[in-house]
Amino acid sequence: MSEFNKYRKEITVSLFTIFPFILIANLAEFIVEEGIIRSLIKIALGCLGGLIGFVIYRIVKSKTQKIIIITFSALLIFLILFVRLVYELNKLK
Repeated sequence: MSEFNKYRKEITVSLFTIFPFILIANLAEFIVEEGIIRSLIKIALGCLGGLIGFVIYRIVKSKTQKIIIITFSALLIFLILFVRLVYELNKLK
């Protein structure tokens, strides 16, 4: 258990930055046609997602573990619903 406590901060930062990076970066698949521009937009959107996750982590890092878990869950649910919304709107075109 002490090993987990030792690396808790690093694990939490990783979760808050990697998941938004991956989910928001995949929006480029729905927005832009295939090519070099899609790759560039995917990188830009991924960096934006990572930045959003990191800012949210900085806001809740001093809170209790329960608040951090609830915030991460809410962030993940919001991002999944947002990606689903963009997918459905793109399908209507």
